[in-house]
Order: sequence, then structure tokens, then C-alpha cells
Amino acid sequence: MRRPIRPLAPETVNRIAAGEVVERPASVLKELLENSLDAGARRLELEIAGGGVALVRLADDGFGIPRDELAEALERHSTSKITTLADLAKGETLGFRGEALAAIAAVSRLELSSRVAEDESGWILAARGGESGTVRPQARGRGTTVAVRDLFADLPARRKFLGSEAAEKRRLLALWHTYALAYPEVEFVLREGGRELSRHVAAAGLHERAGQILGGGTVRHMVEVDAADGDTRLTGLASLPLVSRGNRSHQFLFLGRRPIQDAQVSHAISQAYREVLAPGRYPACLLFLELPSGQVDVNVHPAKREVRWRDGRRIHHLVGEGLRHAIGGRGDLGRFLAEHGDLQVGAPRDAAGATAKAAAGDRAAGARAAAGGRQAEMDLPPGGGRGAPRPAGAGSAWHTADLVRLHAGAEGGEREAMRHEERLFWQLHSTFILTQIRGGLVIIDQHNAHERVLYDRARAALAGRPAGTQRLLFPHTVELSAQEMAAWREQAPLFKDLGFDIEAFGESTLSVSGIPDGLQRWDGGETLRDILDDLLEERGGAGAKRDRALMSYACKSAIKAGEPLREEEMRNLVDRLFGTENPYTCPHGRPIVIRISMDELEKRFQRQVPGPAGQAAEDGAG
Repeated sequence: MRRPIRPLAPETVNRIAAGEVVERPASVLKELLENSLDAGARRLELEIAGGGVALVRLADDGFGIPRDELAEALERHSTSKITTLADLAKGETLGFRGEALAAIAAVSRLELSSRVAEDESGWILAARGGESGTVRPQARGRGTTVAVRDLFADLPARRKFLGSEAAEKRRLLALWHTYALAYPEVEFVLREGGRELSRHVAAAGLHERAGQILGGGTVRHMVEVDAADGDTRLTGLASLPLVSRGNRSHQFLFLGRRPIQDAQVSHAISQAYREVLAPGRYPACLLFLELPSGQVDVNVHPAKREVRWRDGRRIHHLVGEGLRHAIGGRGDLGRFLAEHGDLQVGAPRDAAGATAKAAAGDRAAGARAAAGGRQAEMDLPPGGGRGAPRPAGAGSAWHTADLVRLHAGAEGGEREAMRHEERLFWQLHSTFILTQIRGGLVIIDQHNAHERVLYDRARAALAGRPAGTQRLLFPHTVELSAQEMAAWREQAPLFKDLGFDIEAFGESTLSVSGIPDGLQRWDGGETLRDILDDLLEERGGAGAKRDRALMSYACKSAIKAGEPLREEEMRNLVDRLFGTENPYTCPHGRPIVIRISMDELEKRFQRQVPGPAGQAAEDGAG
């Protein structure tokens, strides 16, 4: 049945526009922030409640809106930011579509109050579901305040797609601090429930503002980036390999001062660091691109998150070369890395990287020699309760007898025989553990093995068998970003169960008094940050997040490839490995153990050659 073509009702149009612009509370905050910054604000005060669903209120000290323009501001396609098509192409303001306030008002209860300098009084206008009330006088200073309450209250289906209150709050904090990084000259004040969460006073420049938000520990190891290609320029800050993260949460890209996302630039950043950071590690960087308006289109996404480059390869080259020059221009990079210890350098691709890794290995070996008889950095005490290993499964090359003889959980006479047997362990390239078993050779990846041990212990801790805690001689402070701090507050019981003793020390710092019993490798707090990075990711439900956090904890805390071990440490690691539920794969699914049978070795060395009568004859003196 054909239906007639008719114009949509205004309220329907507004709801459709809201669906494109307003996805969640962070979308509301983004639009309000851009309006305030475009209005010349030098001080911003944000108050939130209920993860932003109950309330997002932003007050600024910008130019303000005259009384006779308040109602117009809530109409679609009404704006002061552009007047012609040419202005749209320039993209000189953060916002220009002129539909944000109308779209927000269509799905919430909105109050807009403002005052311009020349007026004696301010004015306020309320709207709900897109319907505006009457403009009323209000006492206030110059600037504008927008309060958005009960987001999606009339659209329960939209609310179902929102995350938890904590998750929406983290998104708000991430956005708030992204804009704070872009505008260091502006003061940013954040409150929740009447309590001040953070205050970033106006900073002298990007370096000072980055220290306020990312922490002094990160910014101390960041260098300036300044590169140009004709009329295109790249500036900002980038971290040396001393600082890295488990994800891209500390990578910020701005076009002018507009936050954007771009896959080509992200790839260029990864390529620039691929020789100095291990796979899965990401640098911290704040990058600002400036280029003529004709070289980029900023009007390709309703929320303006993405842009289209006229010459994407040129941008990719500029970012990659600019970063390589910045991190490599600190004198000889290899010498710098060697002087600062083990910096999570990946497989070296040049002489400088090889020199750094060798120097780090020499220092690690010296430290172990000096430590004498200390237990390894592995929490691998000999003995203790161990369960029998799981069967290897149909596809495994292991034989039951070999497993019984290899792990210390054997029963009866086999266990007694193991006590009197002097089994030897060797380390290959400070990465693999080799030992002889009946009928062959076993090769164990030391990192994957220790990762499995730590992961199983962590899961046991969360299942009701809390790990012990070893006290630090002096409490250690760890600086966090606001969203990391929020994630810690939400997941504090998890860290306690793992064996950490942590307390808040101010609004952006943790004080660590204890770490899991026997755990030495926590990199002065980097392990905590990596766990929090995984908790901040929104993939999956609560269970999936916890699993990622535990895997991150185990991976970052485990011994690394290239780390020398004493024979006692190797023995204890193998002993504990075969007390786990699955000693054959690490939590990420990588293999831990490889068995090479004597038959295979003899074939490889051609020790068994068919004789003329079909009988096997040994080749050589045998």
C-alpha cells in the first residue's frame, strides 16, 4: 500500500537529529563544551550526577546569549558560528551544525540561562521534549549555563543501550580531560554531588596541563614534537620508551584543537615506535595537526569525530617522521635506552636496539648474582599443595608417564622417586627452560609458564582464597588519570583480593603499602595502570572485564623473555606450572610446553636408517 509523501512533524525531526548527535551523556557534554569554548570561555564548571544521565550541568564565563536569542538557540539549524557555505569549509569553530541544543532538548529536560556583559540581568529558558517555556529573568554573572536532566527519560529503549553509571561517568571524565588538554589556558572544574572531583587551573602551556592530567611521572618522560611539511604542521608531546601503556588510552589527536580519531594517524604512531616498544605496548602522545581548510573535510561525521584528509599518505608520513625524529633526537637512542634499564624494548631491529637489550640483560644478571640465594621474582616457593594435572587431551603429544615424572604432584612411589632424582634444568637464550624426560626433551616458555601460574592464583584469590600480602618498606605512590582513579574506586575489592594494599592519597594518587605475596615485578605501579586500562575498556560484560584484568595482571607481572634464571628458580617454576589446571597453554591461548621425542631426535640426526633387510640399523658407532 502506497503512503503519501508528507513533511515530518517537528518533534519527529528533532528526535531523529538527537539520534545522530546524542548517543549518551558524553555526547551531551561534548556539544556543551564546544559551545562554551567557541564562546571564549576561560573558566568551565561541570557538575554531573548519575553518570550524566541524571544531570550534566556546564557553566562558563563566555560571551553569553542575549535574551532575544535564547529561544532561537533551541531551534534546529540556528547558530552564530557560520553564515555562509564558505564558513562551513573553513571549520574555524568546534561546532557549526546548529542542531545540538535542539537535539538535546528533544530527549531531556533542559535549562538554558545566560547573560551578556551589557545586560543588567541574566535570563533563563526551560524546555522539555523540544517544547520551550517562557524566558524569565535570573540573577547571574556573564556567561552561559546549560543544565541537562533526565536524559532519555521519555525514551526507555534508548536508556537500555547506555552502560552502567560508572561506565558513563568514565566516558564523561575521558572527554572532559581530552578538551582540558586541548585548552590549557582554560580552567576546568569538575564536581559530583556537591563534591569537587578535580580542578585544573589555567596552565602556562601544554606541558604543564599534561602534567595535571596525565601525571608528572608520565610527562617527565615526554619530549616535544615539532615537524612540518609545507603548510602542514605537527606539534605536541610524545613519550620516550620509558613510558608505555597497554592500550591507546593516552594517545590524543587534535585537528587544530578539535579532538578527532583517525586510523591512519594511529597506524603512523605505531610504526614510529615499533622498534622501541614491545608488541601490545603503546606510547603516550598529544599531537596537534594544523593544515589549510582545503586539505581536510571536517563535515563527514554528525559528531565530528572523524575527518577526511585530501592526502592521507602525506599526513601519515609527517606523523611517523615527526615522532621518530622526536624520540630519536635525544642523542643516541640506543645509549639512552641502555642507561635507563629495561624499557620493554621489543625485538631489536637495529644495532642500537640490540645494544640496549644486551645492556639490560647484563644488568639483570648482575642484580641476580648480587641477590645471592633470594627466591626468584616469581612467587614460586618450593613445595606446597599441588593438584594432579589435567589429562593432555587427544591432541597432546604428552604421555601420562612423562607427566607423572615431570611434575611434582605425582602420587605414591613416583612422587618418592622424584624426591631422590636429580633432574637438571637448562635455560636457552634466557627465554626457554629445557629438561630431560623419559623418552625425550621438554621445552617450556618461561614467560607463558609463569603467566599461567599467576593467572590461576589470581582466579583462586577471587574465588574466595585471597592471596597474602607482603608489606613494602615504604608506601609507593602511583599517579592516575581521573578515569583510572574512577576505575580503581569501582574495582577496589578486586585489587584487595589479589593481595594489594592500596588507599586513595588525594584525588589523583594511590598509596600502595603492600603487593601480592612474593610478587616483585610490578614495575613501580605500571602493572596497576595496565590492569586499570583493561578495566576501562568497554568490551564485554563485568566478567569479561575481570578476565582481561587478571590476564593483564598475570602477563605484566610474569618473568619476561630474556631474563636469566637460576636452576632452582626454573625447577620451582616447572613444579608450580604442573600444579595448575591447564599447564599447556597460557591465559591468552599460547602454548607453554613442547615435547620432542627421542624418535624425532634420532630421525633428525639420521640415527635410524632402514637396513637392506628392512631391519633398523644404527648409522655410526651409536
